[in-house]
Amino acid sequence: MNIAAVIVTYNRLELLKECMEAFFNQTRRPNELIVVNNASTDGTDEFLREWVASHNISDMEIIVVSMEKNEGGSGGFYAGTKKALEIGADWVWVSDDDAVPSLDAFEKAETHICEISDIDQISAICAQVQTGGKPATSNRGIRKMGPLKMEIMHVPKSEYLWTSFECNHFSYVGVFMQAIFLREVGLIHPEYFIWRDDVEHSWRLSSVGKIICYPDMIVNHKIQQMDYQGISWKTYYGYRNDLLMYKEHGCKLYYITKTLTMLFKGLCSINKRHFELYVDAIKAAHRGEGGINQKYLPGMKL
Repeated sequence: MNIAAVIVTYNRLELLKECMEAFFNQTRRPNELIVVNNASTDGTDEFLREWVASHNISDMEIIVVSMEKNEGGSGGFYAGTKKALEIGADWVWVSDDDAVPSLDAFEKAETHICEISDIDQISAICAQVQTGGKPATSNRGIRKMGPLKMEIMHVPKSEYLWTSFECNHFSYVGVFMQAIFLREVGLIHPEYFIWRDDVEHSWRLSSVGKIICYPDMIVNHKIQQMDYQGISWKTYYGYRNDLLMYKEHGCKLYYITKTLTMLFKGLCSINKRHFELYVDAIKAAHRGEGGINQKYLPGMKL
C-alpha cells in the first residue's frame, strides 16, 4: 500500500520543523512526503535542502514542490495531491504545517484500511484533530440541508469515545483520501485560494463514498485562534467560496439566502470596509471569479 503525505507550508518555518520531525519519526512512515513550499520567504527552501541532506531515509522519499508564488492553501494542496497521484499513491494524507500527527498515526491508518471490509466504498478516513489536548470538533462535520440554508453540524465530543464514526465533511487536517475517489471527483479547487476549499471537496468525496473518522489516530493542530475571530482578509474568501460552492452544487436557494445574509451583515456593520468586503465577495461569486483578490491579500488589515 502506497501512502503519500502532502504538507503545504508558507512562512511558518518553526512549525514546519516540528511537523517534519513528526513524519520522520512515524512508526510507519509514508512512502512519500510531499512538501509544497508556497514561495516562502523565511528560509524554508534552505531548511528543506538541509533537512533532506541530514536525514538518512530509505523508506520515505522526500519530494519538494516549490511554487513560484503563494497560491494559498488551495493551490498548494492541488499541486501536492496532483503530484501524489502522478507517482501512484493509493492514499493521500493532507495537512498544513501546523498539524503534527501522533507518531503512530500512519501505522494505525494502515491497520484500519486493511481491516475495512468494504474499503472500495470508503472515499476517506480521518484522524481526530486535537487542540490543546482536547478534540477540535469543528474539523469533522455532518451536513444538514435545511429549507433555506445548509448547516455543517460539528460532530459532538461524545462521538470521539467510539472506535469510529461516519461524517461527511472534514477540514484538510489529518485526512487520508483514497486515490480512486480523488480521480473520480477531482482534486481540491485551486481557485478557492483559502478557506472552505476543503469543505467543498469533502462534499464531493462524501457523494461517492463514505468518510470514516478513527479517534485513535490523533493530529495536534497548533492553530492561532486569532485567525478565526472577527472579520479579516480571509473573510472575503470564506464568503466568496461558500457562494461558489452553492453555485457548483446547484443550491440556488442557499445561494440567495447566503447573499442576503451577507448584505444584511454588511449594512449592520459600523465599518463601511466590511460592507465593501461582502459586496466584493458577492460580485466575484456572481462572475464565477476565483483566485486571489488584490484587495484582500494575506495579512491585510481591514
